[in-house]
Amino acid sequence: DKLHRYMVGGLDSEHASGALGGEAPKCSRIREGPYVNVNVTSPGATIALALIFIKSGNESVAARLAIPDTHFLLDYVRPDLLMLRVLA
Repeated sequence: DKLHRYMVGGLDSEHASGALGGEAPKCSRIREGPYVNVNVTSPGATIALALIFIKSGNESVAARLAIPDTHFLLDYVRPDLLMLRVLA
């Protein structure tokens, strides 16, 4: 689930509950507040999921690498990341 979140983005559940010790969450390259920066994490997560599928042959892992099936969803994925999914 974590690799899939790093691949497609969204709210990072580990850091969404708020800041530790009352401090405001700091931005970084990988996490921007409670969200994941997919521009940094998606290539590595896609390759990691592909290697896990190659080793295990698990169909649920392969389902995480599925290419979006509508034009609307394709607009939200960068072309280079689509190429990685196709190669995976």
